[in-house]
Amino acid sequence: MAKFVFVLFILFSIQSHSDVKANSEDQKLQLSELEREWIKKNPMVDFTGDPNWLPFEAFDKNGQYIGIVADHLEIIEKVSGLKLNKIVTQSWTESTNKAKNKKVSILSETDDSALKTHLNFTNSYISNPIVIAMRHENNYTENIDKIKNKRVALIKDYGYATKIRKKYSHINFITVDDINDGLTSVSTGKVDALLCTLALCSYTIAQMGISNVKITGETEFDTKLAFGIQKDLPELLSIFNKSIKHITKMQQQNILQKWISPKQEMIVDYTFAYQILAGAVFFILFVLFWNRRLSKEVVARIKVEEVLEEKQHQLEGLLQGQRETIKLLFNNSPFGFAFCDMSGLMIDINTEFSRITGYNIDELKKVTYWNLTPEKYKGDGEQQLRSLEENGAYGPYRKEYIKKDGTVVPVELNGFIIENYNGVKGIFSLVEDISEKIARDQEIEIQRKKLIHSAKLASIGEMAAGVGHEINNPLAIATLNVNLINRFLKSKEFVSEDMKRYLSCITYANERMQKIVAGLKLYSRLDTSVYTRVSITEAILETLALSLEIYEKDGIAINFDKGTESLFTNGSLGELQQILINLLSNAKDATEGMSNRVILIELIKKGDYAYLSVNDNGTGIRNDVKEHIFDPFFTTKDPGKGTGLGLGLVYELVKKMDGEVSVNSVLGKGSTFIISLPILSELESLSSSPS
Repeated sequence: MAKFVFVLFILFSIQSHSDVKANSEDQKLQLSELEREWIKKNPMVDFTGDPNWLPFEAFDKNGQYIGIVADHLEIIEKVSGLKLNKIVTQSWTESTNKAKNKKVSILSETDDSALKTHLNFTNSYISNPIVIAMRHENNYTENIDKIKNKRVALIKDYGYATKIRKKYSHINFITVDDINDGLTSVSTGKVDALLCTLALCSYTIAQMGISNVKITGETEFDTKLAFGIQKDLPELLSIFNKSIKHITKMQQQNILQKWISPKQEMIVDYTFAYQILAGAVFFILFVLFWNRRLSKEVVARIKVEEVLEEKQHQLEGLLQGQRETIKLLFNNSPFGFAFCDMSGLMIDINTEFSRITGYNIDELKKVTYWNLTPEKYKGDGEQQLRSLEENGAYGPYRKEYIKKDGTVVPVELNGFIIENYNGVKGIFSLVEDISEKIARDQEIEIQRKKLIHSAKLASIGEMAAGVGHEINNPLAIATLNVNLINRFLKSKEFVSEDMKRYLSCITYANERMQKIVAGLKLYSRLDTSVYTRVSITEAILETLALSLEIYEKDGIAINFDKGTESLFTNGSLGELQQILINLLSNAKDATEGMSNRVILIELIKKGDYAYLSVNDNGTGIRNDVKEHIFDPFFTTKDPGKGTGLGLGLVYELVKKMDGEVSVNSVLGKGSTFIISLPILSELESLSSSPS
């Protein structure tokens, strides 16, 4: 018995409508009043299709739209009165993007298109089966399952590919750019098989002159041609559906004969015949030697089968154990594992990689490496690919992944090129989520800076306690003598102006040294205050009562918004006033030379904390300055105009009261210093020394 399989190289199924009689070419299309009015208002409609999909459609070198679809559109234009502006594109992706972005009203497509969220589709007018193309040495292929362990390619962005991938999800399909790329890959052995439409495959094989590729089988899938219409054009959709029904079978046959020459080839599968022949020969030999060797052969065969069966069970058990172990390690690794093909399409992913990205494993198999990569890392990614090509490996390499929810996660990657169990060449990447590592490093850096700052302040306090008294006594003597000299010179009628200037400089220097010593002594007394329940509001009001007049004389307006209630904290009234005086002084210096000088003080409650902010409309603070703004002796003022101790003292006093201080600033717009202090309720009463 022999099996003969017939494969049709050209097969088109022309759809008919049993409820509509064939129309003649000259019959007038019956349109509604609304449809005729729409055509009148829209005499020219933009259209595009696939620029390289013959025999269905293409734009030739002169920009003319040709092919089976083009001839159908010519009939539609004739019977409907529509005029189509056929827009030339360079690729199918460009065409679909124009449709998505509403740059065209009509797109030539298939009814299984992924664009159904953007377009409404007409009734289909031609169907074409999906076939299997392989090298010439292959025999008849019954279905896709027969080639599931081979390298099977699908053309990118074609609608039927989604249906095939969904049904045969266990097959790792390879994506090619177009029909030429696919057939060339089959011809050169880069892939084993290509799934494509019958007409496109047979036409392109003939056009390219490929002699070692043929159609070896047909699948259960087909694709149906239709037109995609923008969803906001229902009248145009109705006109096209009526026009399609108006096209006769004879017209369609004439179009197909113009572009396709029907051809039939018989492929004979001799495998079964060879099997029968071999079986017959074996049977004859077996009969000839039956009497002489039957007993010996049966015994030997039984022994061999027993040994083979035992070995097979052992190997299967060992292999299954190894598979389970590898699978367990793969899925329970603390690192993310991902295997993708050379185009970046995910093939195998473990649980940790799924957790890192936020996608489930099925979703990840539909995205590529580039979908997870932020735009700023695209150049680095290409550099890592070059490293793979040159060295076979890349990494360690830090970047970010875009998670499913749109946020980003920092990761560290290492990878190398391998072939998986199906023989697919790809990139195996080891991925580590370094979010916690980065957070720990940042926290360590923050604590390091705090320790350094505290050490500086402690050193200043120790120094101030030791030398404050020693400096103050000589300063007092120098100041007293300068005052005596000034009093003496006032009694003289003639005194050199140079002498007066010299004495003035000495007086200024003494006063500046006294200010520095006073500031240092404040640091030395930081641990001596007794804390109790104190009103933050009262501290602000008393400070303003003492200093408001001075600031107003300098043209500075101070506004205080105290909110709706008085707020209390555990602290010292004097230290709160010292904090506010230093912040007001800083704001005053920041607005120096401005015509409209404003300082705004706000006190609000958020949860268990009081937030005191001092805002000025001054020049603002540079980012490099903000990092050191609370360091002792750090100042941006000109030499001789500031000690650099004020904000450092503010920082230390706030920290004593278990609070936090920060600064926000925009260059040219001003700065805001924000202090947060824990609130005491009206019933709480604390009295203690600062911690």
